[in-house]
Amino acid sequence: MEAILGKLFISHLEGTSQIPLSYATRSLTIIFMILLALVAISSKWKSQIEKETKLHDNPFFTIETTTTLRGIAILILIFGHLSFRCVEGILPFEYAGSWAVTVFLYLSGIGLAKTYGLQKMDRKFWIKRLRRLAFPVWLTFLLFYVLDFLLLRKNYDPSSIVLNFLGIISESPPNQSAWYIMYILVLYGAFCTVSCLGSNTAVKSVGLFLISAILATCSTQSWLKPYLGMWKQYSLVFPTAVLIGLHAQKINGYLKSLYSVSRPIYLGSLLVMLILYYRQSGVFVLSQFLSAGACRETMGILNPLYLLGSLTMASYLLDNLRFRSGLLLLLGNYSFEIFLLHLPFMESYDFFLFRKPLWVFFFLYVGLLVFMSYELRLLSDRMKSLVFRTRQDSGTYLRLSATTRGLLAKPDETRTIKG
Repeated sequence: MEAILGKLFISHLEGTSQIPLSYATRSLTIIFMILLALVAISSKWKSQIEKETKLHDNPFFTIETTTTLRGIAILILIFGHLSFRCVEGILPFEYAGSWAVTVFLYLSGIGLAKTYGLQKMDRKFWIKRLRRLAFPVWLTFLLFYVLDFLLLRKNYDPSSIVLNFLGIISESPPNQSAWYIMYILVLYGAFCTVSCLGSNTAVKSVGLFLISAILATCSTQSWLKPYLGMWKQYSLVFPTAVLIGLHAQKINGYLKSLYSVSRPIYLGSLLVMLILYYRQSGVFVLSQFLSAGACRETMGILNPLYLLGSLTMASYLLDNLRFRSGLLLLLGNYSFEIFLLHLPFMESYDFFLFRKPLWVFFFLYVGLLVFMSYELRLLSDRMKSLVFRTRQDSGTYLRLSATTRGLLAKPDETRTIKG
């Protein structure tokens, strides 16, 4: 039986059955080039989109731009986890998973700030988010517990299963990346809490930073590390994103001015921030005031700010150029479901990626993820309709679907979809 399962899939858990570095490097290079080609083929630009259609008053961070960034982030996440979990040695994308998490937190903070503006939240806020998150998370946990039992012969403590279904999720199997769900729920709680602090937006913003600092401190406690261990390095991302979202119009004006003065300076500044983020620069300055250990920890917390700056500048470019990629919109539209499904089918039960050629089976793996994500959303929506006895709020999905269809239509048939 084990021999048959070994031919069907392999497990990369605990560093087993790693893909050789030299082979993975060549294959990932091919995959990257093919992805660039697919993005280019599925893309439309400003000149190809109906010019007569007017954008809304504040085009900064449109739905299409946000979804495009989510699509990029999910690809980065897959590359990062493949490099870290399944390949021996070190690749440039080794820690790309943290890049993707930063992007997701950033977009969540921007979206909440632009939608609610730190106004006092009511229970509808929580109902909407729990409806969106709960059913996909529960369904995927159920799937992975069953697969772990059938394929890996693994059993789990009932108390840990109950905690996972209650949203108290640790960084452990069956889905190690699901820790993010608990983190984002806590951040939603922090957002709701500060929204009740009087009417001063500045006080609310400071309160959000203070709560994030408290959470970062709690994450260092040994008894909480299995659940909060990843939180500290992202402690500035969400509150900073909310701050950017609250001042989106002003920031949009500043970026517009810089872009109109000198495009090379604009693009150069964006590139420099990306390089600083990748190299984790700035340690020298901090080392003049802090010990080596404190310097590393502080830089780990501050470093994501480089990426936030570059993302803000890149978002203006995407809005201004009206760049639309059907592939990235598709991946971004299903990014949450792909996020929930991707790691176990990569690390625990790898049906495709251990086979050769890797570049062919990588796209089979991604295709399977997209298909399963589509089915997961359908099933989740059906369950929500049964539980809440209401029609699903699928406005965003329909708008994105219309955008994707428009990208595949003739130039004179396309429309610009309002965010």
